[in-house]
Amino acid sequence: GITFNPDSGSAPSVNVYINDIQVDPQVAFTAIYDVAQIEVLRGPQGLFRGSTSPAGSITLTTRKPDLDVTEGYFQGSVTSRNAVNVQGAASIPLVPGKLALRAAALVDFNRGNYVKNVVTDRRSRGDTESYRLSLQAEPTERLNATLIYQYLSSDQSPQIAVFGPGNQPSLLDPSRSGPPLKIGDRKAVAELDPRFTNETHLVTFEANYDMDFATLSLNSGYQDSKLKQLRDSDMANAVPNYAQAQRTDTPYKVTTVDLR
Repeated sequence: GITFNPDSGSAPSVNVYINDIQVDPQVAFTAIYDVAQIEVLRGPQGLFRGSTSPAGSITLTTRKPDLDVTEGYFQGSVTSRNAVNVQGAASIPLVPGKLALRAAALVDFNRGNYVKNVVTDRRSRGDTESYRLSLQAEPTERLNATLIYQYLSSDQSPQIAVFGPGNQPSLLDPSRSGPPLKIGDRKAVAELDPRFTNETHLVTFEANYDMDFATLSLNSGYQDSKLKQLRDSDMANAVPNYAQAQRTDTPYKVTTVDLR
């Protein structure tokens, strides 16, 4: 019952984790691919993830390399609404039984909410690319470690639909700020196309050492994101011929280290 807007830049009450490292929700949800497991957990969480989450958590675990078998997959989908999604992965043992590498990638193009701006003559769009390299090592029966690097580039332009007769700024001038629109028209009238970009580098490292009587575990990660937002605050074009631009740049750098 607690809402959260990923564009707000504020901390969510339900944290999101990739490979047990807390990440920005935009990073987790913009590109979901080559996933081994997803959990939705109730109540306070995060005791063993370096950061607590007061109202619950969502965890995503990516697929690890196979130490013994060469395997992979490729899949793609195309829709009649100008959407293309292509993703795939390949795992290769470098030293059978001890060291393996996995590479995964996703490319996605779509028209978002399929709204067209009648002022700028542009439609909503979303372009996303993401790549991931995973290195799995098990040099001994007691020691195993996984190093993962993920890159994300997202460029979104979600047009905001409006409806109504259009604003008449002046009683002396019959012209309006836009044509009459119904909800089903799915049209926008802002004079500035919105744009949200996200460029993220994410590194996670996990290691476990079995000491017979206990296991020593290290879980660490680093996220470096550049979030940029550009929008027209006058989405309904109440004031014609004036774009009230709102720009927000949010650098996001977080280091997490959890040893137990």
